[in-house]
Amino acid sequence: SFQRFNLAFDLNNVTGFYLKNTKDFARTGAAPLPDTPYLVFPDLQIGYFSMLLRYNVNRKFSTAALSGGSQVQRKSAITLLPSFQFATFKFSNDSKTASVQNESTYSTDLNLLIPLTGTWVISPKFQATLGIGPSVGVDFFKSVGLDDSSKLVITKGTKFTSGYIAQFAFTFNSRRWFAGIETRSRSYGHRIEDVSRLIKQYSYFQIYFGYRLRAPKFMKNTLDWINKVSPIALD
Repeated sequence: SFQRFNLAFDLNNVTGFYLKNTKDFARTGAAPLPDTPYLVFPDLQIGYFSMLLRYNVNRKFSTAALSGGSQVQRKSAITLLPSFQFATFKFSNDSKTASVQNESTYSTDLNLLIPLTGTWVISPKFQATLGIGPSVGVDFFKSVGLDDSSKLVITKGTKFTSGYIAQFAFTFNSRRWFAGIETRSRSYGHRIEDVSRLIKQYSYFQIYFGYRLRAPKFMKNTLDWINKVSPIALD
């Protein structure tokens, strides 16, 4: 974070997935999938990278108080948090026995999120925050599938995406103790092949609590000096 900007990176990798609705994937001329509530795909892998740049329009609104308790929102405030996100996905299956072998699906998103967020200071110790807004963007994708004859079908395209982002938080702050809960949800997507909708959904939830220690005098003096000589305002 610097001044009212926040830059975040996310890199992760997941291997192994479950399919709930196996009965919906019966294929003509191919061996049926096992009739079980869940079917695991141990070789299905997703790699994901995301970069998000966010700007806080209202300098009197604390985003640090919203998500971690490192700051305290003393007065009620409302703000826009316009954010630009770049995200890229790679879906791959390395199984040698799968119907589709050594194939990958790529998806790259460019999104603009514009949540309107407000914090209500209920009392000096309790605050509640709610944010909601639209998500619009574009998705460059290449999907791999099978037709009714089990032949490989590759679909490429560029689609406009739409969706929403929502966030809620409730926090407690005393002079030393602090705690809170926070949850975020996001869903966006686009139509594909005019018959279905490709949807990407994320949800996040955290509970935190902590105690603020007194900083040693030499550390406090050092940080005060850094803030004084720094060309930008550090959070």
